[in-house]
Amino acid sequence: MQSEQFEISPSYFQQESITLDKVSCSPFYHSKFFRALETSGSVSAQTGWHPQHLKLFNDSSSTLIPGYAKSHSYGEYIFDWNIADAVTRAGIQYYPKWVSQFPFSPVEAPNTQLLDSTSAQQAFKSALADYFEPRFLTAQLLYQPEKLVHQLEQLGGLTRKNIGFKWENTGYQCFDDFLVCLKPKSAKNIRQERRKVANQNLNVKVYHDTSITSEVIERFYPFYRLTYQKRSGTNGYINLMAFDQWLMEISNQTYLVFAQDNGQDVASALFVADKDTLYGRYWGSRLSERLLHFELCYYRGIEICIENKLKFFNPGVQGEHKVRRGFAPYWTYSSYFYFDPILRGQIHNYFKEETEQLEHYRAALTEKLPFR
Repeated sequence: MQSEQFEISPSYFQQESITLDKVSCSPFYHSKFFRALETSGSVSAQTGWHPQHLKLFNDSSSTLIPGYAKSHSYGEYIFDWNIADAVTRAGIQYYPKWVSQFPFSPVEAPNTQLLDSTSAQQAFKSALADYFEPRFLTAQLLYQPEKLVHQLEQLGGLTRKNIGFKWENTGYQCFDDFLVCLKPKSAKNIRQERRKVANQNLNVKVYHDTSITSEVIERFYPFYRLTYQKRSGTNGYINLMAFDQWLMEISNQTYLVFAQDNGQDVASALFVADKDTLYGRYWGSRLSERLLHFELCYYRGIEICIENKLKFFNPGVQGEHKVRRGFAPYWTYSSYFYFDPILRGQIHNYFKEETEQLEHYRAALTEKLPFR
């Protein structure tokens, strides 16, 4: 039996033996994504996302678990700000922490990260004891496959559940096929919403594959920044250089949607896809029209799925409004290691109470689904 080992790399580029592109069609678990973020400076020690990737390897294979030493909790989408505040008030330094996830993306990691062998589990356990525990109060693996999270429970990880949303393509041939499956009132409401947007005489265009150019990406970027400026007064996490490098490399997996008024861009939305799932990532608008958000971010995404025979559509986290438009709530899973035993026990109880509340919330959301 081959013995697995681990090492930590401050850059994806030192992981020459890892060929993600051969094992994953994910637009996130891909060399092009990591390369774009690192070379552009979007992830760095200066931005609070210091790359410290975990590599598990033996003589014949290797696995990359992307990771970052973080000085804050921004950009994670499943947040621990309240935990950090409580720990800090108790006189304990919470940061830096180590986090494994696709930066700025509430997207589940692929099954290629599973610890299916005893040697892989032992290598991860060694990484926890020899690298993470001496340097961090906590190591967190966010948005992971359920099976991996259960494997990590055996190594001391605390499971934290959260709610995501997903639309499923059951073989629809057109958007009206989807509406037929809804309750009449829900279908009527969606038709009215789309009609109101259509009556604004906006020109909506989808760019994909060879029509994705640097010029098109540059047109999208101000809308990405605009959303963050409205919400938090910042310019967002990902710079233009990163978007250009990443999206140009995966143009056949990219969909950029624009709405124009008299030839001027007024809104835009970005989607990327793997072999069966469309991911809605970012959007922005110069108009305050809420229905335009539904049109570009949800209904156009559904049409993209139907046209390209994609099975699922992940529109991003949060929002009861998604449920009323056919996006079903589902569980996402994360694993947290806290190396102080007293703190671990307290957070275990907190996660247990949180899950009980979320179970009630998910049940209430499910009742609001619009299907017949």
